[in-house]
Amino acid sequence: MPPGQDPVDYDPFGAGVRTDPFPAYAELHDRCPVHRFDGFPHPLYTVSRYDDVVAMLTDVGTWSSRYSQGPQYSVSGCLFSDPPE
Repeated sequence: MPPGQDPVDYDPFGAGVRTDPFPAYAELHDRCPVHRFDGFPHPLYTVSRYDDVVAMLTDVGTWSSRYSQGPQYSVSGCLFSDPPE
């Protein structure tokens, strides 16, 4: 977790989050805008602030699409691939 962020117990696969994710998103936005979930084969990050999303999408050296955008692999293209694709 980046310095200065409060720990947040967030499970993107939890029943409450799947039923109504918006309270969890608000907590992430306020307390932990870049959250790392380790309960998946590859670390899964949830980013909740616009500037952080822009930074991730433009820093392909750090945030590559090599492992896809989440636990379900998607068709390549647009946000799901690194340059030059």
